[in-house]
Amino acid sequence: MKVHPSLLIRDRSPPTSWLCKELLELFPREVRECMMIGGRDRSNFAAPVSATIPGLLRCLFLVLLTAPTADCLTANYSVYEEEPPGTVIGNLAADLQLETVGSFRLMQKSNWSLVEVGETDGQLRVGGRIDREQLCPQQVGAGAGSDPDAEPQPQMEPCSLLFDVVNLSGDKFVLIRVEVRVQDINDHAPDFGRPEVRLEISESSVLGTRVPLEPALDPDLGANSLLKYRLSPSRPFALEQRSGADGLRCPELVLVERLDRESQAEVLLQLEAEDGGNSDPAAARRGRRRTATVRLRVQVLDSNDNSPAFERSAVVLELREDAAPGSLLLQLRAADPDLGANGEVIYSLNPQLPAAVRRLFHLDARSGRLSLAARLDRERAPALELEVRARDRGHPPSAAAVCSVTVRVLDVNDNAPEIGVAPLVPDPVAVRVTAVVSEAAARGSLVALVTASDRDAGANGRVHCALSPPNGHFELRRAHGSSLLLLTAAPLDRERVADYNLTLVAEDGGAPPRRTQRALTVRVSDVNDNAPAFSRRLYRVSLAENNRPGAHLTTVQAHDPDLAHNGRLTYRLLGPGAALASIHPATGAIYALRSFDREALPEAELLVRVTDGGSPPLSSSATVRLTVTDRNDNAPVITHPLPGNGNVNGSACVITL
Repeated sequence: MKVHPSLLIRDRSPPTSWLCKELLELFPREVRECMMIGGRDRSNFAAPVSATIPGLLRCLFLVLLTAPTADCLTANYSVYEEEPPGTVIGNLAADLQLETVGSFRLMQKSNWSLVEVGETDGQLRVGGRIDREQLCPQQVGAGAGSDPDAEPQPQMEPCSLLFDVVNLSGDKFVLIRVEVRVQDINDHAPDFGRPEVRLEISESSVLGTRVPLEPALDPDLGANSLLKYRLSPSRPFALEQRSGADGLRCPELVLVERLDRESQAEVLLQLEAEDGGNSDPAAARRGRRRTATVRLRVQVLDSNDNSPAFERSAVVLELREDAAPGSLLLQLRAADPDLGANGEVIYSLNPQLPAAVRRLFHLDARSGRLSLAARLDRERAPALELEVRARDRGHPPSAAAVCSVTVRVLDVNDNAPEIGVAPLVPDPVAVRVTAVVSEAAARGSLVALVTASDRDAGANGRVHCALSPPNGHFELRRAHGSSLLLLTAAPLDRERVADYNLTLVAEDGGAPPRRTQRALTVRVSDVNDNAPAFSRRLYRVSLAENNRPGAHLTTVQAHDPDLAHNGRLTYRLLGPGAALASIHPATGAIYALRSFDREALPEAELLVRVTDGGSPPLSSSATVRLTVTDRNDNAPVITHPLPGNGNVNGSACVITL
């Protein structure tokens, strides 16, 4: 199993209590020296390094800064695309030096399988095929073959997998924001799209005439993308390269020798494109260099010796994304000094433009008026690159002039915020989103992870999320970026409130603002926090003597507000009374075990205890006082004088009843 090294791991909480100088001082001297030296000298550095690519050594840095208001950490890793499943990316428990490991839980949709998280050790592994070009299609070919002498292009956001992991340890939790940057490998060759390109040029073309060529496209990124072109043979054309508005290298044929159609009516050339893949065998992981070729068939035309020329070769427009279709964007003008059909200019869009871009614009072939044909969407395409060609109607036509039109789409507040809820403990049987939290949860316990985002830019995409109306038992606390934590803010009591119906409201900063609401039910789960209670502490019962065994004496009742087994009650008799009566364990009905004799037992007390089924169980007691009432079950007995002594003269009789 391959192991991929982690990058810098750090906390992104607001740095209000730290200065950069103080941060640097936190590192050991050896690590600070490693940070100051260049990459070529780090092979001699004595600090710990990890070697994952043969011949390459990397320094591993780790920074942990705990935010004062939220238990949140951020971990950054990198991995090359197309790594096999099971490749180890990093280990959260080891990299973050967590004091207690507990268990790790990936807070992501159930069908998301690109990255797996070990539940017990926090190990991050590749779970499925990671294709950078499919994951970040907006970066495909971005900056391909950029010219170092051209105007610098805006820095692109890295292609990253963003997800959240919760580390649970007892009643504590740590939310970890994980960013895995997907590094590009050279897995695509340049592609011209066709094996042969037919070109035309007039024999009267002057030296220095340029013939634009379609560039080869390479979906790889940076150094793996298109690097250079080669032309063979190099006569009568030379090859030059220009950089478009998007930084793309575009090849051009430049006429360096005069043409004569009568001596050579057709010129055959071969154009080769080579990307910047690494040719070093030790770096084969990034992919070898790749090439592509296209055959250029240049037809030499008879003289129409003037070509159209645009007033400007490049135009940049800024357009709001809510601009109405039909709006005029630009009046293009190309002049041709020839007369008649040779000087009549026809405008057209580059036929190689994607169909999705072509349908957005309309170009009048006669007038050169460029207008909007369909609505724009900045969230799908923040900038559009058009290539307008101007060709005269001569026979044969002269070489086409090219004008590059860049349309930058300005954002409007046309997207409402989106709210996502990921309960820590979801209710699997609930129809709507329901989070479950124990009534014994301490204040500050995590209930759910809430995300509030907006696809718009700037203030239009800045979202504020809150509970409406505020709830005293729950609060939202910002974690990082668009993520918030729903936490308990006060003790919960299921017997008083079993369900809380919360409303999450997200509002962006647009003018006017857009608002989104989402309902969330928080269900309070039961714990055994209530002991059973008898309706009375003392029960008085009377029973006539000489009763039949099994006679019903009374029924005691107790109540427990807890649920399920926590509220399931069991009755039993304690002490000497257990020999006189029996009790039904479920109903509390008490029955005599024998016949009572008032003369022998005029009164008895029975101690009853009721216990619930919780763990640990809770119980309470009550007393049943039994009074045995008299029956006329004894005849009188003469106790004096004794019968048979014959002395009854003047004597009184004592009769004992």
